[in-house]
Amino acid sequence: MRKAEHAVGDGGFHPRQSSSARYWSKGRQPGDGSHKRGFNTKLHVAVGKAGHPLRVIATEGTEPDCKRALELVSFVDAKFVLADKAYDSDEIIFSLSPRGIVPIIPPRVNRNFQRLYDKNIYKKRHVIENTFLRVKEWRPLSTRYFKNISSFASAFHIRSISLFAG
Repeated sequence: MRKAEHAVGDGGFHPRQSSSARYWSKGRQPGDGSHKRGFNTKLHVAVGKAGHPLRVIATEGTEPDCKRALELVSFVDAKFVLADKAYDSDEIIFSLSPRGIVPIIPPRVNRNFQRLYDKNIYKKRHVIENTFLRVKEWRPLSTRYFKNISSFASAFHIRSISLFAG
């Protein structure tokens, strides 16, 4: 008996799977637009020590994360700034250091010089992730019912105020 073939995350068509519309379509058409995956939004949030959102910036999904990081932390007065690899750039690192803020950002894999960072302090980034989890429990936000950036950011503000007030 022959084993069934399975998809391994490559998104390709395998004979033992049901036929998909993508298999029969001609792929992307010239008028589909410049983005690869359609319209989406990202929320960049500065979170306090207790997990309260301090500042929120909403951007288009195709914009790089590190573009808005300086705007996000421009008002922050803290010892450390914790962020994920998407925010790793020399501009961010060098702008935080003169202000006495230690950036705890793991370096990207493609960096020529792999910077060191405190892994024990970085473990506290779960507070940021928990903030997103609590806000995303609200179904309209998690399923992206809000189609434009301003209404999506407004919904995030409304939800975070109801969660973290008092």
